[in-house]
Amino acid sequence: MNFQASLRSCITHVLGALLAGLLLLTVELQGSLRVDQDLIKAQILLVTLGAMLASSYSGNERRRTQFLCVWALIGLTVSAFWLENRRDLNRFYGQHKITRIWNVFHYYLGAKYFDELGYEDLYNCIYFAEAELGSRFHNHVTVRDLTTLGMISRGEAVVRGRRCVEERFTEERWKDFHRDWRVLRKHASTNKWSRMLQDRGYNPTPFWTVIGTQLANAVDLSDFPQILWMGSLDWILIALTFVVLAWAFGITMALACSILFTIHFVNDDRLIGGILQYDWWCAIMASMAFFHRRKMMLSGGLMAYATCARVFPGFLFLGPLLLYVVQFYHSRFYFTHCRPGAFSGQFLRRFILSFVVSCAVLFMVGCGTARGVGAWNDFRAKISTHSGNQIYSARRIGLKMAFAHNYSVYERPHGEEKVDVFKAQRLQFFLVALSISTVAALACTRTQGVHIFIPALSFIFAPLILSRYYWSILVIMVLAIRRDAKPILRIAVALALAIVFIGHYLYEAFAESPYHSFLCVNLALCVLLPMLSVICIRSNDSITSQESPTTSLNLSGV
Repeated sequence: MNFQASLRSCITHVLGALLAGLLLLTVELQGSLRVDQDLIKAQILLVTLGAMLASSYSGNERRRTQFLCVWALIGLTVSAFWLENRRDLNRFYGQHKITRIWNVFHYYLGAKYFDELGYEDLYNCIYFAEAELGSRFHNHVTVRDLTTLGMISRGEAVVRGRRCVEERFTEERWKDFHRDWRVLRKHASTNKWSRMLQDRGYNPTPFWTVIGTQLANAVDLSDFPQILWMGSLDWILIALTFVVLAWAFGITMALACSILFTIHFVNDDRLIGGILQYDWWCAIMASMAFFHRRKMMLSGGLMAYATCARVFPGFLFLGPLLLYVVQFYHSRFYFTHCRPGAFSGQFLRRFILSFVVSCAVLFMVGCGTARGVGAWNDFRAKISTHSGNQIYSARRIGLKMAFAHNYSVYERPHGEEKVDVFKAQRLQFFLVALSISTVAALACTRTQGVHIFIPALSFIFAPLILSRYYWSILVIMVLAIRRDAKPILRIAVALALAIVFIGHYLYEAFAESPYHSFLCVNLALCVLLPMLSVICIRSNDSITSQESPTTSLNLSGV
């Protein structure tokens, strides 16, 4: 009997390996036939969601189905990674070219020379350095003013750069800046530098700046092997996150998360060669894993890291906070108790305490720049201006973007036109944002485990407009496609992901309009996020029960 079981297991694994190889071969064949990459990604997503649902509905008695699903996901993981990154892998590791020059320029120079440049003088000092070198940027007429995010002339930028250098740079530091700039300027054309120097500058928090400064000081840009290890840090963190997810949720869930992260439309051409661009994402996903395993001190600390590195993850914290407040209220005034398997107040209290204390500590770490506490004031002013300017962009995600479009015409509106349209619909936006947030808040009070972070996504979507790659956090939704989740929630999450991702892929493949493809994403999220919140409410995950009114909820201690 044992021999027969072993034989069946071997046959299953062989079939699984063949299935993985077939999927990999199919993706590679379509790539060689020049099938649109977005269509290939849509196919990968559909097969991934199908494998996840099949695995979640197959019990322990159907181990062969689960093995086949795992092998299919392994094949899709390799396929997705190769499809998305093969060009950049060759350029970065093979040809030794900086593939993410936009990111490296801002994050390396902005962090290394933050004490002198702050958030406002990076571009000014670049143009002053160019003037000293004999500028090749003669065709650059205007430059972004990083204080107001308006435009100024190149001459004005040179004057401001000279003033900054005379007042803040030592001679040695200016020589270092010159040397680093001479290395970087060779990695992009004059026209590309023109676009880069009209971006919105260096925007990380002071806490991330302290980390980035140490990293930048340790790397010499003239030594490309050092650039290689710096540009590989994100993938080292992502690999460690994969291990943590596999430990917490199983290999199937870890593979699915890695696939969606890799093929996510917000991550196009961003995954190779950057400087800690996804440390916050790794922290959030690891926080979800420890939250699921009820390691609340670690979970809260990692969520605090993501918050102090990028701010917006702090809105996810509202989900557990609301749940704790409602549990506390019911325990004190109605003497109700947690449902079986629910998170007790003790666990949530640990998470909240860890988050708050860690945020306080990391805030103090952020004061370690030469600007001290003033660095946080500078960041607040910069990010306020930056957030208000996001509505002018084309590929952004947030509820405001859905109210900044004139639906009577198809063409993409200009920046000022979008602002005027949004002002005309400000009341409608406020009412919709309030409705989405209210439904999400109610859902958070009736949802347990990591599922609580699905309605909490609405707290980010409703008030904020974020750079598109921050919406890698949609991968959180995959965590609901598990056997211990309600069937209706599993199906709803899979359907929502399919609508958002495949809708975007098809629009990109056939319409080739980035603005309208992201507009479709915003409209879809306007509907799907409240729908998921309602499903969380209707899935009977109530946090309290009246079965034993004499039993009180334990909220004592940490």
